Amino acid sequence: TIGATYINYHIPANDFILSSGLMVYLPKLVIEYRLFRNRSNPGNVVSYTHLGSVGYGAEKKSWTYFTFSKGSQAYLATYITTPQEVRQKAMNLSLEHRRWITKNFGFAIDLDYVDLKQGYKKYGVFTSLFLEL
Repeated sequence: TIGATYINYHIPANDFILSSGLMVYLPKLVIEYRLFRNRSNPGNVVSYTHLGSVGYGAEKKSWTYFTFSKGSQAYLATYITTPQEVRQKAMNLSLEHRRWITKNFGFAIDLDYVDLKQGYKKYGVFTSLFLEL
């Protein structure tokens, strides 16, 4: 698996994220590992995050995923008189369940925990409906 993301913020700042990893597809099981490299500008500050995920289920029935990621959030703080690099350890746990109600429609629920060291700890519950075209 490979990916790229570009984020342009409303302030003069942007992130460019590259990721690569491996996915293994087995009957009723999906295992994934990815490495993310984030370059934050201004400052050209680089940080890394590791992600591991295990999914169990069957397409058009239900899937349950457990995902764990750990790394750092890093950027150049420009809102202070002398800009300085900020680097905080971050961890995320997620448990998502996706269930089809019909052939192309269903719902999902996601329980989430984020721990940004010296920042905050947050719990989240997300629900959604999905339609596959």
